[in-house]
Amino acid sequence: MLAKLQEGDDEPGRINYREISLEEAAARWMEALEMTDMTLDPPTSEDLDRLRALVMVRLSQTATRREGSGAAQHGRGGAGPAPGPVH
Repeated sequence: MLAKLQEGDDEPGRINYREISLEEAAARWMEALEMTDMTLDPPTSEDLDRLRALVMVRLSQTATRREGSGAAQHGRGGAGPAPGPVH
């Protein structure tokens, strides 16, 4: 998937993609949801409105795993790095 997204990365104006850890992806999602919470009448979908509680539980589980002393801290936990855009 990442290789497909990286096609044409060297073209001007294109988004560059790189792997990020599951923990970094969760942190980005949490930050985005916090920004959404600060917006009056945000343009969110009904899916997000309905599934937000589930998303928050999953994100908090990722944060808990990160804080623990188990395999996740040593790069052996979870589903591995997730592709994400470089800003």
